[in-house]
Amino acid sequence: MRPDGSDPVTLVSDPKSWISNVVSCDSQRWLAVTWWIHGGNAQSAAIWRMKLDGSSPTQIVPTNMDQTRWACSPDGKWIYYHDGKQNTALWRVSTDGGQPESLAGTAIERALTDTLAISPDGKAIVILVEKFGATSDDFTMKLAFVDLTGSVKERVRIVDLEPARRFVIRAVTISDTTALHFTPDGKSVALVTVDNTGADNIWLQPIDGSKGHAFTTFKADQIIDFRWSPDAKSLAVLRYHRESDVIFLHDTSGSSN
Repeated sequence: MRPDGSDPVTLVSDPKSWISNVVSCDSQRWLAVTWWIHGGNAQSAAIWRMKLDGSSPTQIVPTNMDQTRWACSPDGKWIYYHDGKQNTALWRVSTDGGQPESLAGTAIERALTDTLAISPDGKAIVILVEKFGATSDDFTMKLAFVDLTGSVKERVRIVDLEPARRFVIRAVTISDTTALHFTPDGKSVALVTVDNTGADNIWLQPIDGSKGHAFTTFKADQIIDFRWSPDAKSLAVLRYHRESDVIFLHDTSGSSN
């Protein structure tokens, strides 16, 4: 659809499946998606690519049903992904298909992966992780920056987040790759924080580890995801609002049952 919501067109449809993580790749020349239960297989999930009109869908690689997070490189040549398992490296696979390859030195020790994003220049991936301390009950949300060029000795760099802030991921499904994005200039990472009133806002954390700041000032509702426009002049935010009522029912029939 157009940015104003007009002229919606269905590109691809499978009534018995679920599509998530819709991403434009290769300078917006094609789309990549996670396609769940496609073809009626209740245990299937995979990353697919297709043309912008939905034609020529091609499966790239199967995924873990509830843990895989992934991103498409800006040049459209690679899908980078993490299988969600502890102490395992990042993987990449060509968008033309083929055998995935592990990236040496990219494992993040003692951490759980929440979501990830790739930098605008394609040289790094940032991962929001729950980093464990001395015990499994002792963990802290941190950002792990992973070098994709292989040109540095230590490929993983950990950046602390504001300790007084609570950072959240409100994905629709467990393995959605959402709510974490580089800013268009690549100098900061944006993620979601919730304040003590329950309102979600977008927080900007500079990649150099300097102090971050709030980018939006919403007073209510939750944020599922957000994306900048290609020209970086607009920001689209998917927000979620929940209403509930308490209903009191009184039996006036006179019966004790």
